[in-house]
Amino acid sequence: MIRTVCLTIALVIICCFLSPVFSIENIETLLQSDKEQLLKVSFDYREGSKQKSDSEVVFQLKRNLDFGQFIFSGSYDKQTSEDDDIEDALFLHTRVILKSNWEAFIQSQYDAFDELKKRSIIGGGYRFNYPMTHSTYAMLGLGLLLEEERFNLKAYDHNWRLRLRSSFVLGHDFSESTKLLWVFYLQASPDNTSHFRLLSDLSLTFSITESLSASSSFIYRHNTEVIPNVSKDETKIKQGLLWQF
Repeated sequence: MIRTVCLTIALVIICCFLSPVFSIENIETLLQSDKEQLLKVSFDYREGSKQKSDSEVVFQLKRNLDFGQFIFSGSYDKQTSEDDDIEDALFLHTRVILKSNWEAFIQSQYDAFDELKKRSIIGGGYRFNYPMTHSTYAMLGLGLLLEEERFNLKAYDHNWRLRLRSSFVLGHDFSESTKLLWVFYLQASPDNTSHFRLLSDLSLTFSITESLSASSSFIYRHNTEVIPNVSKDETKIKQGLLWQF
């Protein structure tokens, strides 16, 4: 118990003070699993301001504690564009979900693909879980967050500001070895609803062994507030291997 609490504090400190670090990211695969660790290696095709192929490594950790769940997620992308430029992106996320379904999280990121030097987020909210059948489930999350952004063009920087956040998860198990998961996130400005950011992540996972799975994902992101020469829309097709243990 003491070791887990120390690990939680250490990861929160890292998320607060690492300058290059995260944003919207999918942690629901691990939350719906009975395993406590997830390691994923994927190869992607990403299209937005530029066309890119990239490789990504994701590590996620979940711990069931007396008061609820602790989750950590980190990922690193290495991206090569059509003109052979190499760029990278880093993501970190720490979340605590209480048994009462209240949750709090802290995250940060950078992404050279979007000219983003740093985005830091602190937030929380409530998760409404809806088990529909033995093989289908849904979750609705609502809450608030504070966000700070730093770009390569300083004129587009944002100091800490309040945003509304919502998430929706729909999962279906076709069988013990084949699972479909759709995750949708939306973040919006409370004083200007035309300013928002969304993520749609649709993934299909096939079990190869008890611990090893193959996954295919289609991801769409939209951000209404971008700097010049950065596209508001981005799509990504991912093929990967997941090891859950």
